[in-house]
Parts: sequence; C-alpha cells; structure tokens
Amino acid sequence: MGMKAEDDRSETEIRERAGEPDVFDDFLTGLMDAMETTNCGGDFKNSRQVLTTMGLSSDKQAGILKYMEERGGHCDCGILMNVAGDIIRDSEEKRRASA
Repeated sequence: MGMKAEDDRSETEIRERAGEPDVFDDFLTGLMDAMETTNCGGDFKNSRQVLTTMGLSSDKQAGILKYMEERGGHCDCGILMNVAGDIIRDSEEKRRASA
C-alpha cells in the first residue's frame, strides 16, 4: 500500500474517531481564529482549547493531535504551516469528486 493510500486511510480513521466528517475543517478554522490574537507557545494550547470548545473528548483530541504531529504539526503554528494546507486541499478534492 502506498503512502497516499495510508494517509487517506489515516485521515478517514481520525475523522471517524472524531465523530464528524468536517472536524478538521472546523478545527482548522477555529485554530486560525485563535492564532490571530495569540502567539504560538510551541505547544498545543490553542489547539486543545479549540477542540474542547468543539466538544471533543480528551481521547478524540489526543487522536487528532497525534495525527497532526505525524504530519509535521508539532505545535499550534506548526499545524497551520505544515498540515493545514494539505488537509484543506484534500477536503476540497473530495468535495469536488463527490459533487
């Protein structure tokens, strides 16, 4: 199985674990909003706050943050710089394909 297939499976799995298909989109939008008024502390403080506000359990939060770390998002700003573009692009491609 190629890397892209593994990534697709991982993303699908984490979306299912999070309990809603658009969890990444909502999370990234919330994180971008939060980062407009705060600096990155080299941690997931803003990410955790956004995920908590979204009503996700600690287990679901841990899964999402692990997924982000595996893709180069080792802190709040790392998620936005290294992971967000790929997730948004993948989501748009999937929406277009299903339309």
